[in-house]
Amino acid sequence: AKGSGRKLVSLMSHNEWCDLSVIPETPFEVFEWFRGADAAVTDTFHGTALSAVTHTPFATFVRESNRQKLGFLLESLGLDDRAASTPLDMTRILAEEVSFDRTDEIRKAGRIRTDAYLRRIMGMEGAR
Repeated sequence: AKGSGRKLVSLMSHNEWCDLSVIPETPFEVFEWFRGADAAVTDTFHGTALSAVTHTPFATFVRESNRQKLGFLLESLGLDDRAASTPLDMTRILAEEVSFDRTDEIRKAGRIRTDAYLRRIMGMEGAR
């Protein structure tokens, strides 16, 4: 961030090495911070998911304690190439362009399956 003149923003927690710490008051504010970011570096499920939904270039720091959850999420979204295990990985990943086309297709198919499942279990198969 410093090399490119960008500011580091810590969302939902205070990190003294960041330029700004923000505690949003609503989930919608969190969404807007992601949507407005040049890039995101995260080690959380929600940070990864919000990056994908908002099409924000990102790197997810995956370590042993979060590998199962984040590895599964990244793989499920077709974004496993965004997993970083070292700071050098993050630099390389953030320098690479990310395409969210496949991710959007995966999410759309998931919504269709979920909608069909919910309609089936609620006895509304033909309803729209």
